[in-house]
Amino acid sequence: MPATPEIINSLQTVIEQLSAANSDKQRQEIIENGHIGLTELGPFHHYGSSGYGRNLIYTGAEFEIILLCWQPQQFSTPHDHDGSLCIMQCVSGELIEQRYQLQACADNHCILSPTELMTLSDGQVTSISDQQGLHKLGNATMTAACSLHFYFPPIHSANAYSEQDGGQKTVFSSFTSEYGVKIAETESEKVQLQVVR
Repeated sequence: MPATPEIINSLQTVIEQLSAANSDKQRQEIIENGHIGLTELGPFHHYGSSGYGRNLIYTGAEFEIILLCWQPQQFSTPHDHDGSLCIMQCVSGELIEQRYQLQACADNHCILSPTELMTLSDGQVTSISDQQGLHKLGNATMTAACSLHFYFPPIHSANAYSEQDGGQKTVFSSFTSEYGVKIAETESEKVQLQVVR
């Protein structure tokens, strides 16, 4: 891993505790009790130029941490997590999470059935796995928002689904910044799990 900005104590403590955790329940409790605020995430706080910002903070063999920075009215597309557990904490603003179940798939087209709609605000934590379904996230407000995402194990690709026609495609992880260093926008950055509404 390249040199990174100094990781503030509570984030470093969470990383150390997660490295020793041996269950998903324990991982979620560590994140809920970590009290990581946006102030200490400052070096990693970057917005994307063509969509929401995806900022890689930490990656290891067992998990990775990504800060997502959402401008008003930015949303992801519905997506799965390629077998990874996603635990997410809203660290500023307010986000909505829409969950879905896949009803049927044929020829790379699926029927998505909306299930649960949740509103997440500062400090709230939620989690989702592929066994629970798909989700999309977004900022429906007129102010910016940020969310901290923990993936067990690290996620490199996912299946994204069109809400219009159920079209399915594989998308690959790309980042606005890595370890606090902003990355020049490339074509690959535009193929993330996102859509601006």
